[in-house]
Amino acid sequence: ENKISFKKIDNKEGLSQNGVMAIFQDKNGFMWLGTHYGLNCYDGFNIKSYYRGNTQNDLCGDDIQSILQDSVGNIWISTIEGVSVFNPVTEQFFNLNKYSTKESIFRHTILSMKYIDGEILISSKEGLWKINAVTNLFTDEIAKSICNNISKFKIQPILNLKSIRVFFKDRNDNYWITANNHIIASKIINNKLLVIDEIGIDKSKEVEVTVIYQDKFSNIWAGTADRGLFKFIEKKGSTFQ
Repeated sequence: ENKISFKKIDNKEGLSQNGVMAIFQDKNGFMWLGTHYGLNCYDGFNIKSYYRGNTQNDLCGDDIQSILQDSVGNIWISTIEGVSVFNPVTEQFFNLNKYSTKESIFRHTILSMKYIDGEILISSKEGLWKINAVTNLFTDEIAKSICNNISKFKIQPILNLKSIRVFFKDRNDNYWITANNHIIASKIINNKLLVIDEIGIDKSKEVEVTVIYQDKFSNIWAGTADRGLFKFIEKKGSTFQ
């Protein structure tokens, strides 16, 4: 009989902090672990930890929200203080809020960050941005170019949507997001966010949606922080149950 065994990895083993909020495996097989205090890279034997610094080439914050990797290998890290990008070849960070010369998404608390169809979608309380794919590993020039042109990447919602969070893109090319205490199916066309369907869960109180998932039968499921699980029933006047 096969038994499942677990290996515990915590601060005694070198993890920067025990509150793990993000887990990602890069193309080289390394595990990236984001905590409330620091970013960690685990190669299966050793852990290397990174912490917030004050220069353009430091991690921008210690409270890690999400981690992803683009097609050329850059590792994007979102924090409550903005976004940093890690070049795995030079092992150099690019703190995008330090490269920004004016107020931009990179200086906001990041609500969501997803890599979809070769583009980075980043949201904050101030809106949604879609950053075109980069074709090379990060350099100073690439960081400056993105930050200097950040206004071109802003997605304009047709409706007044606040605190947008992006979850995924479904098989019908709909982006599933949350905003205004609603779950929303939407499309992005010509840098505009078009609402296809808007579903309210509970009109009497705010519901925090933590995850949205599409199963193999194309059913949409939504998990919440404290209200349980909802399944989308597609019918006139769309509702969740």
